[in-house]
Formats: sequence, C-alpha cells, structure tokens
Amino acid sequence: MLLQNRVALVTGGGSGFGRAIALRFAQEGARVAVSGRRRAPLDATVDAIRKAGGEALAIAGDATVEADVEAMVRGTVERFGALDVLVNNAGAVFGRVTAEECAPDDLRRTLEANLMSAFLCSRAALPALRRRRGSIINVASMGGLKAQRRHLPYSVAKAAVVHMTKCMALDHAAEGIRINCICPAYIETDINRDHLARMRRSGEIRELERAHPLGLGGTPEDVAAAAVYLASPQARWNTGCCLPVDGGVSATI
Repeated sequence: MLLQNRVALVTGGGSGFGRAIALRFAQEGARVAVSGRRRAPLDATVDAIRKAGGEALAIAGDATVEADVEAMVRGTVERFGALDVLVNNAGAVFGRVTAEECAPDDLRRTLEANLMSAFLCSRAALPALRRRRGSIINVASMGGLKAQRRHLPYSVAKAAVVHMTKCMALDHAAEGIRINCICPAYIETDINRDHLARMRRSGEIRELERAHPLGLGGTPEDVAAAAVYLASPQARWNTGCCLPVDGGVSATI
C-alpha cells in the first residue's frame, strides 16, 4: 500500500473530491482525518472508512477560520500522533460572472473560501509536516491555469492557489516538505451539479464536451488517484508541480 503508516488531513472531506481522496487514502493504508463545516457528511465518510477496516476521524470546522484550522491540525496530531499529508480541498463557487457583474463581496468570499482556506491550513500544518518531511496537496482547478468566460472569481482564486503552491514549494523544499497541486477540469460534484444540469438542458454542454479531448468522463476517483500519487513516495522528486486531471484540456492551452 502506497500510504501505509501515513497520517493525512483532508479538508472538505464530506463530499466530492475530498470524500474520494479520503476513501482512497484509507485504502492505501493512511489514517485519515476529514474536516468540513457540516458534521453529517464527515461522519458518513468516516463510517465508510471504518467499515472498510480503516482508521478515520471527523473534525467539524471552517477552513477559513484560523481557530478552527488550528483545532483541525491539533486534533489530527493528538489522535494519530503525527501529520504527513495535508490536502487542501475545501472551496466554493459564488457566482459565474464577469467583472462587471461580480459583487465585490462575492469576490472576497470566493478568495476566502478557496485561497485563504488553503493558506491558513498550510500555515497551521507546517510545523507538524516539518517533523515528518511531509507534503501538501492543494486542489486547484483547470480554471487556475486557463482563463474561462464568466468564471472570474473562481478562476482568479484558483490561479492564486496555483501560484501559492509554487511559492511555498520553493520556500520549504530545503525542509523536505513537498507542495504540489491538482488541477481538475469539469468533473461533476456537488459544487457544480446544478450548473451542469442547466448546461445539459440548454445544449451548452456540447461545447464543454468538445473542449475536453477525452470527453466529460472524469470522476472524483480520478482526482483521488492523482492525490495518492502526489502523497506517496513515488512522487518523492515532485514539488511545485501542478498536475492536470482534465481529459486533455491542458493540451489546448
């Protein structure tokens, strides 16, 4: 197993990419803490891991609140004795708009949910990761690499996550901490399910399908597989990497 005896904290671990990553990490031998604002989905993830014979912990909290973030890291270390991998997956979309249509508060909220959450969690986890020469995996987006129409707040926030990944990778390489990110393209999750349903009804989905050379066949499990690789010894010489999981979209940039 690729993550035997590792300890991981996955933010946003109650659904979507976070749940898939937590389940796959546990399958690969990791002990996993999952965090998020809503307790019930976290408990469901933990129950699934435990039923499969793994060890898991749910920690309710808001990744944009510094005190909550510190409690997440502290709770993980107290329960499992260490922290090897942080997965910054928590995020949100507040509107699909142009700059003119975007309320300033919506941009602030989007940056808070996607960028500040990853910054706060990384900052809090670094002392524990330093002791284990661990790693951070940020879940960014293809929107952080490639501009999209009517996605200004989310794309700007994820582009900042991509650049933060590279800056932190340089800052902490000498300490043996690897910091990478994953850039998924359109994969259906709770965060975009309603939007994709509207696109199917309007026929806009065909243009989106054409933008993905392999079609819209991606799943959260594809993102989880990428996360396992980046967390494992197989990626020991990867830092500052932005790994697309995108059905070929990045080849069109």
